[in-house]
Amino acid sequence: ADHAFKQGGDPGPMLDQAIRHLTRGVQTMPDNISAHNNLGNALLSLAEYAPKQGRDPAPHAEQAIAAFRRALALRPDYALPHYNIAYAMRIVAEDRARRGLDASAQWKTAREELDAYDRLAPGDPDSRDLREKIERAASGI
Repeated sequence: ADHAFKQGGDPGPMLDQAIRHLTRGVQTMPDNISAHNNLGNALLSLAEYAPKQGRDPAPHAEQAIAAFRRALALRPDYALPHYNIAYAMRIVAEDRARRGLDASAQWKTAREELDAYDRLAPGDPDSRDLREKIERAASGI
């Protein structure tokens, strides 16, 4: 999908196909934590590309967050969905801020989810990088 977008194409069709397959996966294996997380990641990719195409990322981000929360409901000590929710919230918050809308609730949730991730997976450099991006963007730098 990323390659398609960089080549000037639309990653949507590839992501839509992946989402259809992953949705079937979670329907046939509703207790599969990875399936929910992977579905969330595909939806998160659609959310990430939406602003680049002039669209609102929130609908896909909300669907992604719901998938990540289902993974957490199945396994509360699974760290990765917390990171992914923080990432999704960052995308939505940045888009809201770009449009002149209040993004304080999204920044707050992003920080809280990253805090939860850090408790479960301390010392992850990706978390540190995401936190820096969140703080920079939230402060308008």
